[in-house]
Amino acid sequence: MIEGYNTYRHRKNPIEKEIHDKFLQEFNQKGDDSMNMIIYGHGSETVKPRAKLTAKEKRIIVSAIQWLGSDVGSGFLKQFGFEMKNK
Repeated sequence: MIEGYNTYRHRKNPIEKEIHDKFLQEFNQKGDDSMNMIIYGHGSETVKPRAKLTAKEKRIIVSAIQWLGSDVGSGFLKQFGFEMKNK
C-alpha cells in the first residue's frame, strides 16, 4: 500500500493523518487508474489514463496532499481564500 513520506508526523498532527488517510481511502476504492487520471488525464477514445505513475510519484502526491493538513499547508490554502472546516 502506498503512503506518504512523512507519516511520522501523524502522531502530532491528526489533521494531516486524516487528509492522508481519506485521500488514500478514496483512491483505493476507485482503483489504481483514478490517481493516474488526475495527473495524466485520459484518452478521448477510452477512459484509461494516458500514462501510469510510478510508486515514487504516487508517494509524492500523497505527501503533498498530507501537507495541506499541516500548519504551513493550511496557511498556504488560507492565502487563497480556502479554509478547512470541522464537521
